[in-house]
Amino acid sequence: MKVPLFGHALYLSRNIFIDRSDKKTSVRGIREGMNRLPPGASTLFFAEGTRSRDGMIQEFKKGGFATAIERGLPILPVTINGSRKVLPKGSIVFNPGPIEVVVGDPIETGNYTTDRLGELVNKTRDIIISNFNPDYPEK
Repeated sequence: MKVPLFGHALYLSRNIFIDRSDKKTSVRGIREGMNRLPPGASTLFFAEGTRSRDGMIQEFKKGGFATAIERGLPILPVTINGSRKVLPKGSIVFNPGPIEVVVGDPIETGNYTTDRLGELVNKTRDIIISNFNPDYPEK
């Protein structure tokens, strides 16, 4: 957001900015960003917040899940395999190679409350882990 022109262009294209250094600010940023979206727009959250150094799935942040519960939005668990080999963390150099995107079944959030937030996070994480192949593409 702070990069001249680029940040403004992202804002105008309705990207949601999250300040991960401050929980209250990040929650406010998610709410404000969601309010700027047109009706029916899809939202993509990267539940880990960032890519891990070792390529293994880390703990999930709760902001996207709380938003889904608050707004009654379904969650579509998506697992991405092979991207670490194509673009290693910290690198700006792409390597040729395949990437697999595995889309799980939607998880309806209508029966969840904030008291059951952890259950929703764990259910989603379990589905993503079940589709995760750290060795993709297998040789």
